[in-house]
Amino acid sequence: MLALVAPRVPRFAVFTVGFLIAGAPRFVALAAVDRLWAVYLISFVAGLSIAAVNPILGALIYERVPEELRARVLGPAHAISWAGIPLGGLLAGWATAGLAFPVACLLFGGAYLLVTLAPFVAPAWRELDRPSPTVHAPEREPSPVVPAG
Repeated sequence: MLALVAPRVPRFAVFTVGFLIAGAPRFVALAAVDRLWAVYLISFVAGLSIAAVNPILGALIYERVPEELRARVLGPAHAISWAGIPLGGLLAGWATAGLAFPVACLLFGGAYLLVTLAPFVAPAWRELDRPSPTVHAPEREPSPVVPAG
């Protein structure tokens, strides 16, 4: 069912709404809600809303990066992304130790909200819905075969 609907919905709308719902509300829930079931429910809805973001990013990468450059682009991009994951845990531990837990959650939630609002400010994000430019590999002429001898 989703495979039928996905090509027909605007990428920009799905991307931005998914990020808005998935980001800051989880941190606000941790800071302000004292019922664990409510935090779980908000986290569940946030997880569902972010589910379409990675497929959209993956499709864009394969559409926009020429095939002969994918290894050079995706390798460093994935390495940098995965290298940044532990930094979030370190920053969260530092903030929680220095501030009260709700204040740290609201601080990170505010930062997440600022990042998720970037697609509304930067015009480049509007190109999510535009057809990808046709990328062609340069035409190569066959090299002449030189007989040995």
